[in-house]
Amino acid sequence: MLSICTTVKNRSIVKAKDHTLELLPLFLKSINKITGGVELIISDWGSTDVPIQDTLEKYITKVPYKVIDMGDKKFSRNQGVNAAYENSSGENILFIDADIGVKDKAIKNGVKKLNNGKIIFPIVFAFTELDSRKGLWCKEDFKTVMVTRKGFEKIGPWEEDDTKGKKLFRHCRGSFVGINIIREQNKGFTHYWHPETDKNIWTRRR
Repeated sequence: MLSICTTVKNRSIVKAKDHTLELLPLFLKSINKITGGVELIISDWGSTDVPIQDTLEKYITKVPYKVIDMGDKKFSRNQGVNAAYENSSGENILFIDADIGVKDKAIKNGVKKLNNGKIIFPIVFAFTELDSRKGLWCKEDFKTVMVTRKGFEKIGPWEEDDTKGKKLFRHCRGSFVGINIIREQNKGFTHYWHPETDKNIWTRRR
């Protein structure tokens, strides 16, 4: 089974420029289309825009899920995904932010590669303009990763002091000698909206 681990605070309704984005619902809709053995573990930091349980019940009808209550403390992405992982049960893990859409085919292809002993860091495509298909490949972002449970336990948990900027990828380079790390652009992962940054290269999706 694949455990999809994410964390969230107030992402059901997001105001951006003149638009209202429903990022978490879009993410959940994509998860609900995944077939086969998957579960969703989501840690919630006291979301108040829309009750998290209401959102899950509305959009997740085919995938088992579990909510971990992180209280109303200051949001920490890394603490949140660590908590989700600790409450997961799959032999394979997908760490992903809750504003990224996934496709069933990309998940199945990823699991096959994990079964061959690989770890996957898909380069996610992000829409940078809300009213167009223009966007960028997030080449500097290593937060989306598929890994076996055994492999992740070898690496250790995500660094919970987010200010240090330690990335899982940096752990892997030291911990996975001889293991094939896959780092490639993957249209099966789409960030619904991400402003342009100086570190990334503009492109257009084809």
